[in-house]
Amino acid sequence: WPFEHARVTVSAQWRLLYDQGGLLFTIPSKSNPSPDGKNSSTQEAHPEWVKCGVELNDGRPCLSVVGKARENWADWSLWPLTLDASQDPEVVSVTLEMVKYKTALKIFRVIEGSEEKILVRKLQWVFLDGANDDGFAYVGVYGARPDPNKEALNDGSDGKLEVSFQSLSIVD
Repeated sequence: WPFEHARVTVSAQWRLLYDQGGLLFTIPSKSNPSPDGKNSSTQEAHPEWVKCGVELNDGRPCLSVVGKARENWADWSLWPLTLDASQDPEVVSVTLEMVKYKTALKIFRVIEGSEEKILVRKLQWVFLDGANDDGFAYVGVYGARPDPNKEALNDGSDGKLEVSFQSLSIVD
């Protein structure tokens, strides 16, 4: 696996349930070496993936990690974010890092103004032998507003979530 780590600072006005943005790590499958939104709708073709970022849940921004394995199971974890007094309460900004560690993918929150990292999650299965014989993965950023309650139509935002990404770094 050539991947070593990825880091980004993500920020937005997280206002609606499930507003989210962050880092995304996708492992193609043998049956679908170039997954995208058009060719990944079956269990056999759907890739394994991990996303970490900020997600609004129960009215507050949380650090969120979701891991989806090919066997069609996923798990989701949330860690409520504590904002320091200097942060704009309307715009929450977090620096996240994904790091390869043996067969695991570790997710860290990097504390603003320092290089201190807090381990948020360790997903043991990501780099297991045979998971990806080519050693290839897609790494990038994402932003989404699922809006299950159709709130975006009435909030004056034109239904759009604007997510900012700074200092994206991907090292292989």
